[in-house]
Amino acid sequence: MSHLKSENFQLLFERLEKATTALESIVDKNISQSGASAASSEIQSVAPGSTSAPQRALSDLELSKEAPEEVLSPSIKAFNEFLELYVDPFVSSSKELDSLIGEQASLLAEAFNFQKHFIKAALISQKPDFTNPKSVELIAPLQETIGKISDFKDKNRKSDLFNNLNSISEGTGVLSWLLTETPQSYITDIKDSATFWTNKVLKQFKGVDNRHVDWVKQFLNIFEGLKLYAKQYHTTGLTYKSDGGNFASSLANEISTSGFISRSASETGIALESTVPSAGGPPPPPPPPPPPSNLYDDLTAQAPSADGGLNAVFSELNQGEAITKSLKKVDRSQMTHKNPELRSSSVVAGKRSPPVKPKKPSHLTQNSKPDPVIELNDSKWIIKNVEDNHDIIIDGEISQSIFIADSKNATIQIKGKANAVSISSTTRVGLVVESLVSGVDVINSKKFGIQILDIVPTISIDKSDEGSVYLSEKSLATEIYTSSTTALNINIPQDDDFKEVSIPEQFKHTFASGKLQSEIVEHAG
Repeated sequence: MSHLKSENFQLLFERLEKATTALESIVDKNISQSGASAASSEIQSVAPGSTSAPQRALSDLELSKEAPEEVLSPSIKAFNEFLELYVDPFVSSSKELDSLIGEQASLLAEAFNFQKHFIKAALISQKPDFTNPKSVELIAPLQETIGKISDFKDKNRKSDLFNNLNSISEGTGVLSWLLTETPQSYITDIKDSATFWTNKVLKQFKGVDNRHVDWVKQFLNIFEGLKLYAKQYHTTGLTYKSDGGNFASSLANEISTSGFISRSASETGIALESTVPSAGGPPPPPPPPPPPSNLYDDLTAQAPSADGGLNAVFSELNQGEAITKSLKKVDRSQMTHKNPELRSSSVVAGKRSPPVKPKKPSHLTQNSKPDPVIELNDSKWIIKNVEDNHDIIIDGEISQSIFIADSKNATIQIKGKANAVSISSTTRVGLVVESLVSGVDVINSKKFGIQILDIVPTISIDKSDEGSVYLSEKSLATEIYTSSTTALNINIPQDDDFKEVSIPEQFKHTFASGKLQSEIVEHAG
């Protein structure tokens, strides 16, 4: 690969030649003295603290671990070079920049190192059944690390480096590249999502501390380096061996012989290989990857971990009216109240298929899910039980109201001028509104996002958590009412970007002259 350093190959061959020469020398010497058995005895009797030539050669090559396999496998050598050229320098720069960023970058590097063992196991194993419910055990260390990255970011929300931490957290979705069939496009999608936060880093530190500018370049280069690697060796997904062995057994053996132990395992004294099923049990292949970063990618997680990826939705919502280019219009032929034959499914047909996203095996579902509903009843749109759908657009009329409930991971665009919008009992739902006669009411919802493009008189938010409201220049006069709500941020336009303003959550109440007086409690630092 042109982007990888050829010097590493030359260095590795020189080490091999040096080790071979040293070993042949000591063996010849012992054979001449006391035969082959004496030579073997001398090699084994070297004291632990000695610095004999054979020991130095063995130390250089680490023959007991990875070097022989890497010499035989170009894809592993290339992945090691990817780690050396892109990941390791990023970790070093992060540690020099700040201990918080260094801590999170180290977790990212740990996840990539685990992937190296995953790739090695695949080269000698048959592709496992990704629909097997036990598959989660195989990538448990990876999921755990992704979760830690997200949690680490959430615990440091008040840090001045929050944009840096969020950039890494948003980019952890790229770790699922080896579980997809189109890794190149998948890596590009994740990079685009992370770029939303790296742009904030550039805006925050440009002209103030150029080290952050270099840090952003190194971070984004990781995606480019990984994409080139996938293009060269895994164009249609991770490479397996059709007549190979059991993947679970191979992975367990690879981790065991490599001595790899995750940071969490070392903290608890449990070796990482203990999390991998034994060779005698049924193979537990890894589950399907988390969906690509489409609006709410970071809320998975990574992970896991899901995670404060609500901001990812606005990397697309902030396109303003341009967002409608990727949405479909609900015309009369698609309305269930106009076409009785559509009511059997209660789903509005789309002009294009939404992104394919993994679903849980049917045998894992305890209760069948209710059918999604998107329909107009008289003058009221009902959007209910919708999940993983970011392609909903409603042509609103001034007499119509929109009710959104019991939905998860969805985005709704309301075009034109409608009457009012109500959102109830939802999670990770994004709403884009042009104009309303009344306003938006939100209740019992989590991780929601609202963007106002034109004029909306009021927004009322009650008993909800982790929300973000984006106002345009035209909607700055909007009145916002909140009660029993936490982690709510209002974003207002400023210098072609948005300025985030947190809504107070804590108040102090006192009595003076028999009257209640309340004031906001401000926290410094």
